[in-house]
Amino acid sequence: APSVGVFLHSHPLAAAPLARIGERVDAGRVVGLLKIGPLLLPVTAPQAGIVDSIHAADGLPVGYGTPLVELHPL
Repeated sequence: APSVGVFLHSHPLAAAPLARIGERVDAGRVVGLLKIGPLLLPVTAPQAGIVDSIHAADGLPVGYGTPLVELHPL
């Protein structure tokens, strides 16, 4: 996690998750959101890859440096 906050798998106004296990993502794609007070900050993929796992549970607090999403590089 780039900061302390609450990790969200999807936008609060949308039902679909931003990334699913097994899905291919490009570098820079939003794979989750970090809620810090009223702010929603995008969590982006640092490289292209396939989502292997999502480590952080939806709606739970995370600390700085907490692994959120694991990617298998292409």
